[in-house]
Amino acid sequence: MNSRVFFIIVCYESDIRVVRENINRLAHDCFGGVVVDNSGDAKTEELEETVRTAGENFHLINNEDNRGIAVAINQGIEKALASEAEYLLIMDDDSTLADDALARMVQVCSDLQSSGERVAAVGPCFVDKVTGRSGVFPVFRGIRTERHRCSGIKSDRFRCEYLMSSGSLIPRIAIETVGLMREELFIDLVDTEWCLRARSLDWYCYVVCDAKMNHRFGSRCLPLVNVPYRPPIRHYYIFRNSIHVLGLPYIPLAWKLLQVTYLIRLFVLLLVLPADRFNQIRFLLKGTLDGFLGKLGS
Repeated sequence: MNSRVFFIIVCYESDIRVVRENINRLAHDCFGGVVVDNSGDAKTEELEETVRTAGENFHLINNEDNRGIAVAINQGIEKALASEAEYLLIMDDDSTLADDALARMVQVCSDLQSSGERVAAVGPCFVDKVTGRSGVFPVFRGIRTERHRCSGIKSDRFRCEYLMSSGSLIPRIAIETVGLMREELFIDLVDTEWCLRARSLDWYCYVVCDAKMNHRFGSRCLPLVNVPYRPPIRHYYIFRNSIHVLGLPYIPLAWKLLQVTYLIRLFVLLLVLPADRFNQIRFLLKGTLDGFLGKLGS
């Protein structure tokens, strides 16, 4: 058990078997943790029993409905900060860390901090459960964004611009300095905005290449842009939140150019490919308008 790590698992209409396995694994590796359930369904009772048997330092927060990932993470952070946690581990309900991944991330984070680095977060090298592809991580070069993979890096770690929330190990001091997640974003770009906000304060993210994690991005992948297919409501949040984040003063130009290009390509693809293209376009146009109007939240 690591006496310094407190885990936060966010659940929404989860596979209870996978969540139970994650809770049991992480309860063995962490001194405390919290499961935040945004589902509000009958599975909450099963989660309660699993959390109860994990020990007295493990808790369940039942939101009864979907309050968004940012709210859920912040609820977990508040529990962690009230404990003696030095590090916070954020996990989605369908992500699975390799057996030694957490120990490696803690060690790398501690080493970086000891060398004077201002570490916002460290994250694992993830593999998409659907496609089998290993993750790519953004590195800014002026106004360009390079995509780095662990397979092309000689070191066991490297600095990147932002990480996805699942699998991220965040030092307590980074949360206290950078602040909480922005709850008005509700779901998409919550992690990206936080990492770029940290970057603007000279706190940086790192990838730990020999820490592995399996993660599911979607049921299938859209061609050409290599992104998971998502229902129309998710594209509403992607376009709305992108427009909002693009207007924030601390967001680097490199990310703005990258995201605008991505949105254009995604728009064209959704226009011609899915069977539900009418709903897809309707939702993304509404998201774009609400982004410009500043209509955020759920």
